[in-house]
Amino acid sequence: MRSLFTLGALAGAIALAGCQTQPVQQSTEAQAAKVETTAQVAVDPSKPEISAPTFTDPAPKQAPVAEKGTDLFEVHHEGRIYFFYDFPTYQSFLDVGETAFRLTRIAAGPKGETVVFGLTKEDKKKGAETPAALIIDGKAEAKTPFYGEIMKHGRIYVFDSKKDMDFVREVGEPSYMYTEIGSGPNGETVVYVLNKNNKKKKPVALIESFEKLHPKKVQPVAEVVEKGTDLFEVHHEGRIYFFYDFPTYQSFMDVGETAFRLTRIAAGPKGETVVFGLTKEDKKKGAETPAALIIDGKAEAKTPFYGEIMKHGRIYVFDSKKDMDFVREVGEPSYMYTEIGAGPNGETLVFVLNKDNKKKKPVALIEAFNKMHAK
Repeated sequence: MRSLFTLGALAGAIALAGCQTQPVQQSTEAQAAKVETTAQVAVDPSKPEISAPTFTDPAPKQAPVAEKGTDLFEVHHEGRIYFFYDFPTYQSFLDVGETAFRLTRIAAGPKGETVVFGLTKEDKKKGAETPAALIIDGKAEAKTPFYGEIMKHGRIYVFDSKKDMDFVREVGEPSYMYTEIGSGPNGETVVYVLNKNNKKKKPVALIESFEKLHPKKVQPVAEVVEKGTDLFEVHHEGRIYFFYDFPTYQSFMDVGETAFRLTRIAAGPKGETVVFGLTKEDKKKGAETPAALIIDGKAEAKTPFYGEIMKHGRIYVFDSKKDMDFVREVGEPSYMYTEIGAGPNGETLVFVLNKDNKKKKPVALIEAFNKMHAK
């Protein structure tokens, strides 16, 4: 019995020594509880070894989670008022002019406008229980911080107060504002709406919020390379067709006609009718279009030059307007590099050469043709 009492006292002393090494002062009650626990372990015959107790540090405190505020976006368009609580949905509407999911209320606006709530895919079945509808209906309070936009008449009104936003919707214009002309993402005037409490201060925080949502697009400065001249020519049914625009040329090859044209009767080298195929943008220019100016000698072909003549099931390819004029007048080139059946529809390709390059394979011209006709 004496040995057990001594052993228990020794365990208590060890426990007290362990408590004194802790950096934080423990209460008398807590120390007593720890001593008692250690003593019980020490006198247990099944556990002959004695060890000092260990203590777990308290869990670190988590930072408070900031509650998200309310965003509200509004667009007045074609007699309707659109409301959005989700910025990507709002932006999608501005891009395509429609919303995939919506809640519509006929004549529900302040002046009888149809009201449309643009919904996210996740909220498409909630109807009037979606955030924007709840706030507009007065069934939910707008949270702080508040951010709002109204887009109408080519202006974007920006708010940090729902009360101010409601006022502008009802009245039409704010009483106090800070305006930046042309600073919107598409050159709109941006109106930062103020009130009596902040009318004398520049709304720096509100401007930052707007610019964060609508970052300005920085256009890379590209090196300006002057475009050369392209000229496409087709001999078909006693006519010669000229094109300076590849898509218009390809459209003609598909349908056999041009939507817009300039026609000259018997103006070809052998009395052929000459037709200049025009783009929609150039349909009113007539003889002032690029191909006509070049063929008439009123404009020089620019470098690099690329040309094609299609006739008799062959495509003649040129990197020189002089060589192209020669083949048009004479009928066949003096020097050529031929690839049978290599055209997009199995035509024979004739890459036209001249005295200066007649001994070289026209690698660059072949690449230019393949690039032009790549599918």
